[in-house]
Amino acid sequence: MKLTERETAALEALCDTFVPSLAFEKDEDPALFSMSAADLVKVNHYLTRADALQDYNAVRSRHLGSARPASTLVIVQALARPGWRIEVEAVAWREA
Repeated sequence: MKLTERETAALEALCDTFVPSLAFEKDEDPALFSMSAADLVKVNHYLTRADALQDYNAVRSRHLGSARPASTLVIVQALARPGWRIEVEAVAWREA
C-alpha cells in the first residue's frame, strides 16, 4: 500500500514549510532562525504503516537534498492522536 494523495500532499506541505521550533531571546539575531535542511543534525521519523516506507523515503529524500543528518526511523502501532500516520522530530543547529 502506498501513501494516499492526501497523505503525500500533507507531507510535502510539511517539508515545504519546515521551520524549526526554536526558543529564543528577543535580543538574539533573527538570522539564526532562517535555517534550512542543511542545518539539520538529527531527524527521528515515526510511521504507523511500514508499507508506506518507500513513498515516505521518496518525499524525505526530495526535501533533504544532500543533507545527511543522523536519522532514526521507527514503525509504531499508533501516534498520540488518532489519525496521525507520520510524526517527524527534527533538531537543527547552526553556529552563531
